[in-house]
Amino acid sequence: AEWVAVGHPGGLMRDGFALFAAAPITWLSFQNPNPEAILAVATTPWFARIRRLTIGFARDIAPSGYLVADYLAEGARSGGLRELALSNCDLGDDAALSLAKSAFARTLEKIDLSENRIGEYGALKLVAALDPNRLRWLDLTGNPILSETRRELQKRFPGKV
Repeated sequence: AEWVAVGHPGGLMRDGFALFAAAPITWLSFQNPNPEAILAVATTPWFARIRRLTIGFARDIAPSGYLVADYLAEGARSGGLRELALSNCDLGDDAALSLAKSAFARTLEKIDLSENRIGEYGALKLVAALDPNRLRWLDLTGNPILSETRRELQKRFPGKV
């Protein structure tokens, strides 16, 4: 198994060492997690093995998106993360700025931040932190970003936005 879908992070925290010892897990997927659970998971020693992280919320749940981004950026000190999907997490400019300042921003190759509230400021700060030679795909659909900024992003990352 390389992928684990986490229904309740408490079980992962309790059994994570055994699970990671038994399988080459590189992808974690969370649905509707408590933001504090993201910090707890991201600070574990085995989180350094994670290359792909997916966090999503149901439409009727209004998470504190900035907390998800802040806790992830604060906890995930490893540069191993390559793919990040934070779709429909209620992320705004402050969350994009937290991700831009994270230790893993320059290692990301694929990013899905669709269906959030990221505006001009957050989008520009985030893309300034990304490595254009490493990035292969960036999804910002469903965010309130002007066409002019989208064109600027497409110019910086041709064929990737």
